[in-house]
Parts: sequence; structure tokens; C-alpha cells
Amino acid sequence: MAVAALVVVIAIFAAMGMGSGGRKISPEEMQVPGVSGEIARANYCSVDSDCVDIGPSCPAGCVIPVNKREEARMRAVVAADASCVYTCSPPGGSLKCIAGKCGYA
Repeated sequence: MAVAALVVVIAIFAAMGMGSGGRKISPEEMQVPGVSGEIARANYCSVDSDCVDIGPSCPAGCVIPVNKREEARMRAVVAADASCVYTCSPPGGSLKCIAGKCGYA
């Protein structure tokens, strides 16, 4: 509940340009710190097939690579906030396991 309230506040501030000196806030700047930590902990792999991208989810990010074993839990963690809107470009490359982390290369 507290995370949802924080997300709403962030979205309102972003829409109003508050806290940003009047500049447009990027999706990365809108990420919620606790959610970002959960995403980082769920991003591990041994082989390419361990990886799945659960993004985009606003405000969690456009590209959210995680281990497929964490997919259901992480989809709940990064559940989209309907009041948060931004446009994502397709990620470049293919989703791969790179040095124990899922990412695009």
C-alpha cells in the first residue's frame, strides 16, 4: 500500500514537473528505490534461457530483465500504476545471461 501511494505521488510530481526543476523526468528517474532493489535481486542467471523481460511497467522501467523463476513474484512487485505513463523504445539486441546477470546484448 505504501509503495502504491509513493508511486502515485511520484507520478503526480512528474506530471507537474515538480522536483525536477521544470525538466521532463525520465523513466529511470521515476523508479521506486525499493522496487529497484527487488529487481536487482531477481536478476541472476546461469544460461540465456534463465532470463525473461517483464517490462515495461511504469514506473519500474522499460526493460526489466529477471530470472524466469522470479517472474510471477516480480510481476506483482512491479505492477503498473495506471496514472504513470511514459513511452518505451524496444530494447536493442537479444536477452542474454551476461556475467551472471540478465541483460540485452
